[in-house]
Amino acid sequence: ASDNVYCTVLAQSAVHGAMAGLTGFTVGPVNNRHAWLPITQVVEQSSTVDPDERMWSRLIASTGQPTFENPPAAGETPNGSEWTSA
Repeated sequence: ASDNVYCTVLAQSAVHGAMAGLTGFTVGPVNNRHAWLPITQVVEQSSTVDPDERMWSRLIASTGQPTFENPPAAGETPNGSEWTSA
């Protein structure tokens, strides 16, 4: 439920920024307040993720995403599910 509230607040902040005529921004928490953040500043420094760390494992487990380790060969279906190609 808290995810829904958080996403709603972010969406409302983004809409308010767009209605104010802003472009090239995203919204996020800064000092416990929601702020409009220039995308150029958000992406100017990159981060790396260690896939062997516990935090990454928690993210994968909580979102239900596949690990993408050892992807199936062409024509095979992983875990019995059907894959479609575009």
